[in-house]
Amino acid sequence: RRGRGWGHVVAVQMRGEATRQLIMDAAAEAFAEIGYGSVTLSDIIARAQVTKGACYHHFPTKESLAAALISYTDAETLATARHATSESASALENLIRTTFALANVTQQDTKVRIGVLLSQALGQIGDVAQEGFQQRRQVFVAAVERAVAEGDLVEHVDADDLGHVLWCSFVGNYLLTAA
Repeated sequence: RRGRGWGHVVAVQMRGEATRQLIMDAAAEAFAEIGYGSVTLSDIIARAQVTKGACYHHFPTKESLAAALISYTDAETLATARHATSESASALENLIRTTFALANVTQQDTKVRIGVLLSQALGQIGDVAQEGFQQRRQVFVAAVERAVAEGDLVEHVDADDLGHVLWCSFVGNYLLTAA
């Protein structure tokens, strides 16, 4: 008997990715409504309407699901920041555009919103979120460095410090708004 071919493999991979995203969406909604600590994988499975096997195939633990949401957030925020900038705009304008774009994606995308919260919370108790936090922070540091290089900001500004303050302000404003 002949194999099913590449088309079948691609279809299975696409179905698997769709299931993975469905589970992540359900988890983000549950974490937003109930809170990470109060949600179980069984709650997520019921909300996503998938089998236990499908969930455990993609996410063997709630922590692995949280890590996936944080990774998703990292990728989305970095892509949003890249998309918000323009070579023809000044560095300061790009910094402002990036801030508004990140605020928008955080407000509009539940997975990103929850990923930011998980990153913040889990970053305080372990290494799960540290890399992503540093990557998102670096977006602001790089923007400030470019603003200094272009003369939009005075040259004695410490780009690392100001980038850190801007990132923390963004996260802090988000947390206050969410409260």
